[in-house]
Amino acid sequence: MSNLTIPIIDLQLFQSDNPAEKEKVVSQIHEACKTYGVFYLINHGIDETKMLQYMKAFFDLSSEEKNNIKISKDGIARGYIGMGEESGSDALEVKEAFSYGYQWNNNQPLINSLQAVNRWPESKNIPGDWQQQMQRLYSQMVEVAESLTRAFSLSYTNNENYLGDYCVGGDTISMMRLFHYFPYHKANEKFPEQQNRIGSSAHTDWGFLTLILQEQHVTGLELFHNNEWIEVPPLEGALTVNCGDYFSMLTNGEYISPLHRVVSSGRERMSAVLFYYPAYDAKIPTLAKQKYSLFENQDVSKDTSVDLNSMSFGEFIEEKWKQVKR
Repeated sequence: MSNLTIPIIDLQLFQSDNPAEKEKVVSQIHEACKTYGVFYLINHGIDETKMLQYMKAFFDLSSEEKNNIKISKDGIARGYIGMGEESGSDALEVKEAFSYGYQWNNNQPLINSLQAVNRWPESKNIPGDWQQQMQRLYSQMVEVAESLTRAFSLSYTNNENYLGDYCVGGDTISMMRLFHYFPYHKANEKFPEQQNRIGSSAHTDWGFLTLILQEQHVTGLELFHNNEWIEVPPLEGALTVNCGDYFSMLTNGEYISPLHRVVSSGRERMSAVLFYYPAYDAKIPTLAKQKYSLFENQDVSKDTSVDLNSMSFGEFIEEKWKQVKR
């Protein structure tokens, strides 16, 4: 497997008062998204070690405790997803997950199908502030994503708030998923006949931006680039960021929505993934005028005929959710 030097972007430099530094970061992000669709982001302000410890506390719960908050087969996922209960292909995905998002107050009505009430574990075997810490992680990751929208806006416009204005309310439909991947042999007892196994099937992300907090020292994430699979190992102190299909379409394919997967290294692995979305009703005009080759060299079928001017972002994502196998 070839090595690939994924660009490293310093968020702190973009947030500085130095115009030259901001311009440099914007240029770096632009080139990274055109070349790979992926980059590392440092100086983001999130305590990765602490959050991974809280994630482990949840996944260490008994199956009975986790299954008490299992997701519904209908609607957008909130809650626990056990091994083999969701897949993007015919392969068995040897992982478990917990999905949550914006925390609704009891008096706040849900106004679209991408909004959902979180299902939190009720167990004495996790820290008492577990829910609070997970909500904090969600808010912090959203804040990082909002900063990135300002950098992306400057790539195409002179208005730093251009994309952010379309994302107001997007935090109420965005989603965080905590993943726990297993070595493939862990599926032997429950799925002895299923030999086609993977951590996460090869896919592109549907939406706008994806932010990934990877567990250190454990590989698994791979990127399909130049017709081969390339490791994207965790970088200490960095989030991994990639563009989604919707964002690629907004740029007429100039930004790559990268094909990626998770494979087993023979060790357990955890990650936290934020799928950051614009507002449900957002209809964002195409950013780039030039037509680029969309999803080039990807071995998955993509519908590139979507009319973003007539379909809202929420409607686009709803159609994608219908493809999920549960």
